Amino acid sequence: MISRELLSEVMGIHIYERKKSAQTSIIRYAFDAIGERRDGSINIYELAHKCKEWALDNRYIITTMPNLTEKKWRNTSIRLLHFYSSRKDRHIQQHHPDNRFEGDTEAEAVFKACEWILKYKEV
Repeated sequence: MISRELLSEVMGIHIYERKKSAQTSIIRYAFDAIGERRDGSINIYELAHKCKEWALDNRYIITTMPNLTEKKWRNTSIRLLHFYSSRKDRHIQQHHPDNRFEGDTEAEAVFKACEWILKYKEV
């Protein structure tokens, strides 16, 4: 779903671990709060929104659209574009045709795109 590294980046705190959660819409984690280890949680939809804001801070735009296949709604597709760099857009296209990332849910597609941004941030 979302890596510990991306969760740390997006939340702006050092996350020690992602924890298992009985609820599929909640992500639980352990983080460092002034030298003290604490537990936290966030709803995946709120986190997906924070990821979109984080992407924007890194000069990427995420747009969401349903993926229509054979006249049936299949899953969610998001498109990732860089603000100022057509070179970075071409780099995305090398890995993802039409700059698209797909997931069963919008949150899943957003997390995939943001994981890609994190991986290739310095390229």
